[in-house]
Amino acid sequence: MKLWPKIKPFLFSLTVTFALFSGVAQASASGDQEVDHLLAYVADSGCVFIRNGEEHPAVTAREHMENKYAYAKFWIDDGDDFIKGIASESSTTGEQYKIRCNGVTQFSGDWLKTELARYRSQH
Repeated sequence: MKLWPKIKPFLFSLTVTFALFSGVAQASASGDQEVDHLLAYVADSGCVFIRNGEEHPAVTAREHMENKYAYAKFWIDDGDDFIKGIASESSTTGEQYKIRCNGVTQFSGDWLKTELARYRSQH
């Protein structure tokens, strides 16, 4: 009895499974890198974050976003998900976060989307 015909389907299935999970791991690693970059960008910005009407320094904003991310990480696949689900609005009040840099105030989601596009163009 020949062994190859019996193990060939198993090896094929194993190869396909490995390939699929490798792609997921790479996408996840890329998404984690994007989120890490955005968190560093927030902390290093020197900007003022406005959350629920209160001003916070950039480092505090990063800590807040990190805490939210730790809770919701399983639903966040990349920088876009991070911006939409974590860094754009209060999960309690629904109020959009704002950021003030160099005297200009804008929504944090828009500010972070611009940075994410710049980051992706370089990586």
